[in-house]
Amino acid sequence: MKNVRTVRRDGHAVSPVIATILMVAITVVLAAVLYVMVMTIIVPPEKIATMTVSIQQRGESWSVEVISAPSNPLPSSTYLLVRDPDGVLLLATTLWSELTQKNWETYKALYQDANPTSEAIRTGDSLLLSVAAYPAGSSIVIMSDSGQMASGKLA
Repeated sequence: MKNVRTVRRDGHAVSPVIATILMVAITVVLAAVLYVMVMTIIVPPEKIATMTVSIQQRGESWSVEVISAPSNPLPSSTYLLVRDPDGVLLLATTLWSELTQKNWETYKALYQDANPTSEAIRTGDSLLLSVAAYPAGSSIVIMSDSGQMASGKLA
């Protein structure tokens, strides 16, 4: 007996209606994915508030005075970073609230609150940095949790 296999040959694998629905669904999904990708690129980044400071040498210390501070940042969420002229890290990112008289020997930096009635950093507040620990030409960066607010050179 001969084993004969027959292959059925249909003219259509999928009906034209189902094929059309699938093509429309795939197009809609691809358009949605493309829209999400493009919108994440086009949306401008959140603006980071800037702080204006004045840097002067006063005797054995650098005085970094706050000229203007945005939206009342707190010393507990504002950081200071100092690098020497060659870019070597002298003071790692440190909270202003840690820069106290008690910690002077550790950081050689001090936060002075000119407005003790307010917890926020305001105009007139300042940082004192030791000239011996932070030589002329060193750069400072003041930042918050959301990014850099100010920078400058000790000169």
